[in-house]
Amino acid sequence: MADLGSGPSLADLLAGSDGDAALEAASMWGRDSARLLTASRDAVPRFCELVRQADPGSRSAGGPASPRLPARGLATLCARLGVSDGVAEQATAEVALLGELAGRDGSRVCSQADPAPDNLLVASDPVRNSIVGGGAAAGGDDSAQAIIAIDYEAASYHHIAVDLLGLMVPWPASGLLAATPGEFQEAVISGFGSAHEGLADLLDDPDLDRMTGLAAMSVALQMTELTLEPLIRREDVGRFSGGRSRLVTLWRAAADHTAAVTPTLSRLCNQAAETAVGAWEWPGSLPMYPCFGRS
Repeated sequence: MADLGSGPSLADLLAGSDGDAALEAASMWGRDSARLLTASRDAVPRFCELVRQADPGSRSAGGPASPRLPARGLATLCARLGVSDGVAEQATAEVALLGELAGRDGSRVCSQADPAPDNLLVASDPVRNSIVGGGAAAGGDDSAQAIIAIDYEAASYHHIAVDLLGLMVPWPASGLLAATPGEFQEAVISGFGSAHEGLADLLDDPDLDRMTGLAAMSVALQMTELTLEPLIRREDVGRFSGGRSRLVTLWRAAADHTAAVTPTLSRLCNQAAETAVGAWEWPGSLPMYPCFGRS
């Protein structure tokens, strides 16, 4: 436990009017994500040990959260789209590939795995300030800042592709539903690149693009199971337009990333997005976050 002070969350900055402040936080987020993922590599065995102590019946001892959700999401999607049994069977076989996201011993990272902007706080950097002068409590300088993640409910070990996807297509479960411009993602990746030396071997994996695609599909199917039926039942289109456009966006992202990896699932996600926009009259895109949408 730590006192993180009174700094804003990334959600506060995105909902505000200062786009430059949000971009600065984006760069910090990328940098500090790389730092934490690097440190986590050595911590995975201890993390698994602690999970096993807390839950002796755990099958994975800390593997990716809710591994059954994608299969349930597929079943929900197939029922809504009325696909044939043959197509559903092919898609089910492809869902099994998502198990690879647990990663392999020695190449796993561990993270909070829910990088919603509400869970990313701008706070005093405990590492840099301990070097610079011990922080304000010791009469030093506490001006150096970092992005500190909170809410570790979904914490798990996994393939690094899970975290890379979160940096590129952030916040599927966020309560603040909006889009970021390309310059935001560029700031995140620039920050990540400044501190990713300890991840070089994982990032050089020739299978990384494929795994990132599987991560995108896993997120899309998880959110399908968690939100599709409630969103269809709701009659207040305006109130629930954010959740609907988010799901459409996730389907499209999954389809774009996985056409060569899980072709049947990719086609189903494209079909779902087209059906939602054309037949269900859902919005097809997210609005821009306020700090970038204001002139």
